[in-house]
Order: sequence, then C-alpha cells, then structure tokens
Amino acid sequence: MQQQAHELLDKLDAAKSSQLLLNSIDAIAVQKVKRLTQLLDRLRTEPQKNQTLHRQLTAEQYANYLEQLSQPTNDFDSLLQDGLPDVLVHYQTLITSADKLNALAEGAATRKRRSRSGKPSSSHRNKAERTYEQACVYLDEQLGVVDSLTENQIRAWLDRDFDFSTDGKIAIDCMGVARIRNSRSKYSQASPLNASAERNAMHHQCQLAAVTAALQQQIYIPEPIDESATLIVRSKLRSLLANLSPEKD
Repeated sequence: MQQQAHELLDKLDAAKSSQLLLNSIDAIAVQKVKRLTQLLDRLRTEPQKNQTLHRQLTAEQYANYLEQLSQPTNDFDSLLQDGLPDVLVHYQTLITSADKLNALAEGAATRKRRSRSGKPSSSHRNKAERTYEQACVYLDEQLGVVDSLTENQIRAWLDRDFDFSTDGKIAIDCMGVARIRNSRSKYSQASPLNASAERNAMHHQCQLAAVTAALQQQIYIPEPIDESATLIVRSKLRSLLANLSPEKD
C-alpha cells in the first residue's frame, strides 16, 4: 500500500508538468496520425504544396498556418504590406520610361544601326538621361517637402542612399539612379533573390510547425490538473503514509 501511495503521488507531480498520452486511439485517428507522420517526414526534406497541408490539417489548423504565413519575415516585408508610397509610384514610372529608352539605345548600338524610329542610338541615350534626371529631380524635391517619418519610409524603399547633391553618388544613368528595392533590374543593389530565399525558408518553417502541432494535438490531450483536488489527495495520502505501519503492509 505504501508503494502504491507513493506511485500515485509521483504521478500527480508528473501530470502537472507533462502532457497525458491518450490511452486509446480509434482506427480513424490512427490513420490520421500515420498520414501526418508521413507528411512530417517529407517536410524534413523539402517544403510541400499548400494543398497538401490543406488536405491533412483541420480547417482551424490550416487557418492558423495561413495566419503565420502572412506575418512579415523582415523589415522590407512590413513595407510591402503598407504598399509603395505615392511619391515612388510616379518615380518608378519615370525610371521605367528611362530604362526603355536606354534599352533602345543599347539595342541600336549593339546592332550598329539606327533604331526603328530612324533616330541614332545617341538620341535615345540623351532622352534616357533626361528622363533619369527628371525622376531624380522629382524625388529630391519630394523628399525636401515631406515630414521626416514619410521621408524615412520613402528612403527605406530605395536600394541605395539617395543624395542628389553635387557630392552625392546618384547619377543620371541606368547604373547610377536609385531603384525600388524589389526591382528586378540587373542594376539594382538590393537582390530580390535573397528576400525570396528568406521567405521560402520561413514558408518551410511554418509548414513544419503546423504539421508538428497537428500531430501533437492528435496524439496528446491537455488534461489540466485541478490544484484543489490535488492538494486534498496529497494531504490524505501523506496522512495515510504517516499512519501506516510495516505490519499493515
């Protein structure tokens, strides 16, 4: 009896700090555990399609997964959620126009002939530089009139420090202008590949976390301990142990 009483006390202590394994699992649950385990094994090697998780998780579990997936992974993701500032929408339009003119100039020079319009490549090059300059002048003016918070938000979108003064490093050509950080231009100084890799890694981690949690919920049940009941049982058992004699065992 003393041994049984001590074992019961130990179980009460352990139950407060651990999950209780289900004593029985029906056939449907067994198959569910098997599928989740197989999915988790595949996830340890590579990420899976969202549709795969959608089939294996409950509606609530999948919704929680999507919620985690929508969280920003870095400062720039937070900027993306807020959207491109209006100032940079117009600036980007000018830069895109200048890039197209510059591409025409490069194509004409490569082919060593005039462009379709009949104008020499130097004409397109000059127009491109004027458009780059127009974009830089516009952005410089806007940064001079907005409040400091808006200015910092605008600058955070750019791939380099924007200083259009005489001593600045901004130039009116395809390589010297500041570009939006998610630009796919080969002249951008902020690689979109790094950001994409970071988001993919976070996506994979969210999948692992979601399936692991689903598997734990399928196998384990939270069984909170009633502290008041525990204290009563503990008190009775302690009293019982104190009054027991070896002869009664």
